[in-house]
Amino acid sequence: ARIKEFGNPKLKEISKNTLIDKFKWSKKKIVVFFLNHYIDRNFHNGPRVNFQDNYTWTDYILKLIPKINNVNWIIKPHPTEFFYNSKKNHKKIIKNLVTKHKNIKLFPNYLKSSSLLKIADVALTSHGTAGIEYPAFKINSIFVDNSSYSNLNIIKMTRSKKEIVKKLMNINKMKKLTSKQVNKCRAFLVIQKELINSKCSLIPN
Repeated sequence: ARIKEFGNPKLKEISKNTLIDKFKWSKKKIVVFFLNHYIDRNFHNGPRVNFQDNYTWTDYILKLIPKINNVNWIIKPHPTEFFYNSKKNHKKIIKNLVTKHKNIKLFPNYLKSSSLLKIADVALTSHGTAGIEYPAFKINSIFVDNSSYSNLNIIKMTRSKKEIVKKLMNINKMKKLTSKQVNKCRAFLVIQKELINSKCSLIPN
């Protein structure tokens, strides 16, 4: 019930080319910035590495992306943000960015999130599941804080603000993932979502 999209038959799929035409974009790479909701798992995975919380991370990136014009940007709200409706948020800033910058758009709320698997070239997240899920679909990701997968060394965490800036300024030049990385991400998701639920005395509670 907290996720509007769940079970909603009215939401539509969209192709990459259709979205590009809709936004009147040139065919640059598309980076999807996945927003966290502001009170979600700020310290769930231990101490933060780069940002003290989800709010300061979002604030930092929203100030940075207008300077990066070599890609097109989609800002994707967290699916439960409407439910928590944090009093302190970035709605006005995002609206202003979308109005002023042709290459920055808010993901339409009438589209299925699964469309992004056809659209995204890079997924950008603080520590969300997109950082491991999108690489499982051969889509690059960048993440910057401790997560459930940051210790696996499959997709390397970006460990400093200097490195974040460097990566984002050159985000259109990111190398493709190797088949080994993709398969490791897929294996991790199967283990995390399925096998870990099996009753086994060798796996701690």
